[in-house]
Amino acid sequence: MATFVHLTPGANAARVRRSGLRAAGHGEWRGVFLFPVLPSYTLTHQWLRELSRRPGPRGLVAVHVRLPDEEPVRVGRYGDREPARVTAAGAVRRVAGASDARGWEVFRGVAGLYTGVLEN
Repeated sequence: MATFVHLTPGANAARVRRSGLRAAGHGEWRGVFLFPVLPSYTLTHQWLRELSRRPGPRGLVAVHVRLPDEEPVRVGRYGDREPARVTAAGAVRRVAGASDARGWEVFRGVAGLYTGVLEN
């Protein structure tokens, strides 16, 4: 199973523990954005640094999500108009093999399984 991280405001932590992640958005972009858990803690949590620089919710928490290797997802760099459709395992390979893993994101069309909430 491939492991990913999803960032959410700390105010959502209790709800996520109780009910799991909830899909957001609309149309074909209704789901959750994720990033693969890589051997580098710094790369895995790079979105936390990026989001901390912007106005918005503070006290983000990281939710670890496990997806079956064959689960269909989309992967691409932030802002890509047409991210590639691959499997969860393929997304991990693509991001881990990139010369610069910063700015990549994985999108899953519906909420995933989670293994817990880590306070950041």
